Amino acid sequence: MNRTETLHSAPQSTTTADRLDSSAHRSALLAVEDLSVAYTSRGVQRPAVDQVSFTLDRGETLAVVGESGSGKSTIAQSLIGLLPAGGNVTSGTAHLGDRSADLDLLRLSDQSMRPIRGRRIGLIPQDPSNSLNPVRTVGWSVAEAMRIHRRGDKRTRQRRTLELLERVGIDDPERRARQYPHELSGGQRQRVLIAAAIALEPELIIADEPTSALDVTVQRVILDLIDELRTELNASVLFVTHDLAVAAERADSLLVLHQGTVKERGPARTILTSPQDDYTKRLLSNAPSLLSPPDRRPVPQTDPRFVAVDGLTHRYKTGKSSFAAVKDVSFTIARGSTHALVGESGSGKTTLGRAIAGFHAPSTGSVTVGGVDVASARKRPEFRKQVQLVYQNPYGSLDPRQSVGEIVAEPLRNFGVKDRGERRRRALLELERVALPPEIADRLPRELSGGQRQRVAIARALVLRPDLLVLDEAVSALDVTIQAQILSLLEKLQQELELTYVFISHDLAVVRQIADTVSVLAAGEQVESGPTEAVFNSPEHEYTRALLSAIPRPRITPTVP
Repeated sequence: MNRTETLHSAPQSTTTADRLDSSAHRSALLAVEDLSVAYTSRGVQRPAVDQVSFTLDRGETLAVVGESGSGKSTIAQSLIGLLPAGGNVTSGTAHLGDRSADLDLLRLSDQSMRPIRGRRIGLIPQDPSNSLNPVRTVGWSVAEAMRIHRRGDKRTRQRRTLELLERVGIDDPERRARQYPHELSGGQRQRVLIAAAIALEPELIIADEPTSALDVTVQRVILDLIDELRTELNASVLFVTHDLAVAAERADSLLVLHQGTVKERGPARTILTSPQDDYTKRLLSNAPSLLSPPDRRPVPQTDPRFVAVDGLTHRYKTGKSSFAAVKDVSFTIARGSTHALVGESGSGKTTLGRAIAGFHAPSTGSVTVGGVDVASARKRPEFRKQVQLVYQNPYGSLDPRQSVGEIVAEPLRNFGVKDRGERRRRALLELERVALPPEIADRLPRELSGGQRQRVAIARALVLRPDLLVLDEAVSALDVTIQAQILSLLEKLQQELELTYVFISHDLAVVRQIADTVSVLAAGEQVESGPTEAVFNSPEHEYTRALLSAIPRPRITPTVP
């Protein structure tokens, strides 16, 4: 059996309960006391983390959970000396290893920190698309820490690089090492980042949202891999995540943050079964994967074929050849309902969604919206007003030179709303709808968290009041409380305005909560389609069953208030 097969099939060696029972025999690897961090922007200092304290034992996984902007990533960046411009540690200590050695990470200069990064602390960044050097090969990126720390000669580093790529489940390591990041899938790029992080076998692995952009099957492989490496290296894992189900499944201890302060900390079992703070209770109650499936309202059948996809195939040309990203897919969506597209990366979800939104014409087959053929109407202004797309990546879809208010108001200007005051008023209204305060309107995108940027993108799509909204992983970057607000908002708007949604997502728990119907895609083919509860409760295709089995399931049953 090869490494990839092992990662997919082997059960984890220890359970959370086993690890908790042995925690009394551990010693602390990391002790953080009274950490405070502030950001300075335009001469104004804004606190981001306030008096945060916790310990992380050797061999333990501590999950840091909380909303976007709660300070999770700021804590991780502080510990490794990589705060962004404007960020400063204002107080606190962070001792790594033996306290008698007095190694305070927060007091080290950048030069003094260099021997620590990579060798004693490994970082798995959040976004594999932006974290690998696009002009360097995969092998170069994996070997970077070894070069910096002068570990071995060139041939030794090359051999170690191939060993690492094989260890993290990368097929054909010699070929992959010569490739560039854009030639790998998202899951493969994330494995490369893990290989780079463990190259020097660090004591502490900081995993900053390492699976937030991955589909559930790849997510499980990555989480299993991190857990295996923690055991092999006797390393500690500081796991930053907004996914409470992942934290409940994987962590020994939890640190719950809200607006930069600690609301609750302790063993995962205790917090999940007996939460004390109201904020923690709210997090648990909002996590879709911890909830029973909701009773979906019946959809009025005013137009059962409002969206009709008939025999759609879309081919991409690659030089003189081509390949089919979507193959002969058909389904209908009733007006006022939500249809989900699910499947692994590369299954054709986004290609299909963009065809429905009119961003490209299908190679064969057709899409109609409200009886109008999309291929012939897609360049008309009235169609662009009727159908809106919310992009997957909030980092790349917002103009960095415009203020948030200008971004949300831009579609109004494009469609002839000339009064600047009216555009501003309507932009503020949409920001309020997506739970953003009015002062956000004057900020630039770089001043917002990833979740805040995604809400801005949703507000911009809603400002024209479209009939059809295509949401491409539109809530994947959001924490559970804001995600719950957005899902509730989408449902409210759907009822009020009879909006129709195409909901593209790798989060099956969210799909079960919001979708009336679902199509399951694998390698461009629709392997299953029908009412959501029927597909989830009685999946007919083996691929659908594999997707459902990969949904994170807490080993400790939470008490949901």
